[in-house]
Amino acid sequence: MNTNYKYRPKSVDEFVFATPKLETQIKRYTQGKSMLPLVLHGEYGTGKSLLADLIPKALDGEDVKVNYINAEELNSANDVRKKFFRSVQFDKLFSANGQKNNYTVVEEVNFDPKAKGALRVCLDSMAERELFIFTTNEVEKIDRGLLSRAEVVEVLPAPPDRFFPRAQHILRGEGVDLEDSVLREVLETVFENDYDNRAYYRALDEIIEAWNDEANFMKEGE
Repeated sequence: MNTNYKYRPKSVDEFVFATPKLETQIKRYTQGKSMLPLVLHGEYGTGKSLLADLIPKALDGEDVKVNYINAEELNSANDVRKKFFRSVQFDKLFSANGQKNNYTVVEEVNFDPKAKGALRVCLDSMAERELFIFTTNEVEKIDRGLLSRAEVVEVLPAPPDRFFPRAQHILRGEGVDLEDSVLREVLETVFENDYDNRAYYRALDEIIEAWNDEANFMKEGE
């Protein structure tokens, strides 16, 4: 069982936000209220890449075309221009799949790109024409010039009380009838020890496996 994959949120509405503030910040983008570059930062396993995937889909549908870039590919000004830049005239004549917007997601910006000057110029020239989303585990290493142009949002792991309804939904979907008090205790332990949304799913995998093993054992004993 891999609940992290099977029950992966398919929309922003299914995402478990750590705080109301985070939900408001993200939904400003999904409601088309902001086109500022978005920097999603936080620890591993908090859902940064998932949000970077869901935001364009919320705006332009499941089949939205997104330009995905690994930050390690941005080693020169020429690399940046090739990956990012398009003329205004080009965007007027062509739009990907008839989309409202164009999207570029830059994953793992955990260092200061060598071509940061060219990146700033591209962000300025593409403003309001392209939604740029950056994910990072080390926001302190990102160029301040980029951060000053962006909405910087910290993505925290969901606390147990917020993840609890999602966990209930998953267990019920797998036919597991676990007492609420036991489930809450498991989630609280995971949060204290791991501080990672993926760890919740791993714990649910173990619960489901143990439940099914017990059910099979009981059947064999009949």
